[in-house]
Amino acid sequence: MAIFRPGSIVGDVSGKLGGTVFAKGRFGPVVRKRSARSGGRTEAALAARGRLAGVARSWATQSAETRASWDTVAGQVQFVNRLGLARNVTGFNLYCMVGLGVLDGVVPSGQLPPAQLLQVMPSYYNAYFLEGGPYAVTAWGSPFPVVDLEEVGYLQRGRGQTQRSGWSRFQRAYLLEREYATQDVYASVESVQPGLLDGELFAAGGAWRFAAGLPGVPFWVPGTVGSVPWEVDYFERSQLGPYTGGTSYFSIDTSVVHDGAASLKCTLPAGGAVTAGIVSTAGLPLYPLAGHTFECWVRVDGAADRAELWWGYNDVSNRYLWRWGTSISCQFLKVVGGSATVLFVCTGGVMSSGSWYRVVVSWASDGTFTARLYNAAGVQIGTGTGASTDFVGGGVGFQGRNVAASAADVYWDAFAVTGAA
Repeated sequence: MAIFRPGSIVGDVSGKLGGTVFAKGRFGPVVRKRSARSGGRTEAALAARGRLAGVARSWATQSAETRASWDTVAGQVQFVNRLGLARNVTGFNLYCMVGLGVLDGVVPSGQLPPAQLLQVMPSYYNAYFLEGGPYAVTAWGSPFPVVDLEEVGYLQRGRGQTQRSGWSRFQRAYLLEREYATQDVYASVESVQPGLLDGELFAAGGAWRFAAGLPGVPFWVPGTVGSVPWEVDYFERSQLGPYTGGTSYFSIDTSVVHDGAASLKCTLPAGGAVTAGIVSTAGLPLYPLAGHTFECWVRVDGAADRAELWWGYNDVSNRYLWRWGTSISCQFLKVVGGSATVLFVCTGGVMSSGSWYRVVVSWASDGTFTARLYNAAGVQIGTGTGASTDFVGGGVGFQGRNVAASAADVYWDAFAVTGAA
């Protein structure tokens, strides 16, 4: 197809028209006869056509909302043609361009600046970094209702602190391709050790594609190294959201809080000993991983026997847990295959009813645990250490228990990752 830019007569002409080719030569415009094409039936040519056809077919499988989002993104991005004229492409054209790049494991350089894509597409990656190395990259959802996927992940680091937009401002730190098996890709980034610096810009991204090779929509998350703390759950909402289990005993409470306007409350009725717990394995912005330091505020009222905090949760038979109460000293346990083992008991005695306490856990990458206990005044009242390498990540949970025939309430608040272990 020929394109031209009119001047006083004709400014520029470029392309093919019938049997004639218009081009720019060293000394000016050139017109030549169009050469005959070969059949183009080499194995490589057929494979290239098949890939484009596959990408085009996958466009039809996208929802109307997704296609409209791509049209919106396409309207924000301009391309320059051979004559230097800026133009927009359709959402379908942009999807095909990006899809072919994803199949080749290529970041769509400059085509989809992260900030623009985030305006119309949800992010499926959360990325957190501290100075000196990767901290956590978690993918918390799949854009497709199938599990037979291959994941393509990217980490881009900023070229300069003053260049803040567009993929051309970033350079590749790592590329990962793997079969989709878990929601955590921390280990793969940890093995690369890109060594990001405090305050440095980064962008993490990923895409999924069907086993048949059809690409999914890529997702990008830009950020800055060294922003802490990172919220696991502050409970600043009106419902339990991503939790399952004994939800009838739990609620979001606004009358007894430590931080913000709400806390998590477990109400245990009178009439008998009751144990109730809830867990979350997806839907929270961040889950503690080996290498993290995290903390949570806890309080028991009435006849609450104990409060528990779970992490590294894979299922009820495989998890770590901390428990403390009015009748037991602070303990750290692991549950593996349903068998519980006490890792260590903290110094510091038992809890007092009606007071807030803060538990801080440093969970090192080598499996070493260090716990510190603080009262409401911020005074350290206990500590303990232990080790386990059974789990490196997983979900979180909360559990409360009362003594027989007495009502009780247990509260948790401000659950956050606060740094590297």
